[in-house]
Amino acid sequence: MAAPSTLSAAELDALVAGRHADPFGVLGPHRTEHGLAVRTFRPGASGVAFIERPGGVRQAMRPVHPAGVFELVLPAGAVPDYRLQVTSISGATEEIDDPYRFGPLF
Repeated sequence: MAAPSTLSAAELDALVAGRHADPFGVLGPHRTEHGLAVRTFRPGASGVAFIERPGGVRQAMRPVHPAGVFELVLPAGAVPDYRLQVTSISGATEEIDDPYRFGPLF
């Protein structure tokens, strides 16, 4: 079962259905009243970890939607340099850059 998110259920549903008008507005790092929320949408992932660089400090992100939305809320502050470690349902892992951490390019 997915944990509560800092996003509304309507926003999560629109995101996973491909109907969200501004995915850059909800994915990647965002300041919230709870701290710095980092979100990713990784369909088919069984888990995602946030890896802060340098140093490689790893924190599990919690699933907030069963379709593959994960979230981690960090203390407020500057957006750290980070990567994501994605674990597939088969157990394979891959370390990737989060494309939403860079913001829209157009």
